[in-house]
Amino acid sequence: MNVFGFYRIVFGLLLLAIMPAYAQTYYEKGYLVNDKGDTIRGEVKLNQKKEFEVYTKVTFRDEKGIQKNYKIEKVKAYGYKDRQFLKMDYGSEEYFYEVLAVGAISYYKIIFEALYAKTVELETEYFIQKAGSKKVVPMKSSKFKKTMLDWMEDHSEFITAYEEPEPKKFDEAKAIEIINQYNAWKANQN
Repeated sequence: MNVFGFYRIVFGLLLLAIMPAYAQTYYEKGYLVNDKGDTIRGEVKLNQKKEFEVYTKVTFRDEKGIQKNYKIEKVKAYGYKDRQFLKMDYGSEEYFYEVLAVGAISYYKIIFEALYAKTVELETEYFIQKAGSKKVVPMKSSKFKKTMLDWMEDHSEFITAYEEPEPKKFDEAKAIEIINQYNAWKANQN
């Protein structure tokens, strides 16, 4: 093997080592609503290795190609693909809540890192909110059916259809579907 062949192999191995670091982040077309209420079109930067970061910060590149890291207090909402996030309080801090359903009952979630005996795990919390109310109520996924029976008392047939795929296994997609069905029914009542 000549020197040129050796350098080609070294260069190829170097590229393979570097590429995963760059492949961790990517951009999706989206929008951002700043603290003044202006909607900006562009791209949201996402990190595959830290998917939970969409709940705490947003890096956005506008249509001119200017990238900016936005502090949470400077953003009202943002979104990309079919995902939307609204800034709301969580205790004494602000988070971007992912909007799962909107209507008579709005349904949100956040994901965050929790430290348990020297190990970090991702935790998911769900929240519900009645239309017209500013109060967002935490909802345990294990109590989804019981909670929704109270919230959907005027038409409980929707929630009685909810069945977990496995005992004690929460089905987020089915929960969203049921809330959307209830919201559609409620919208037709007015």
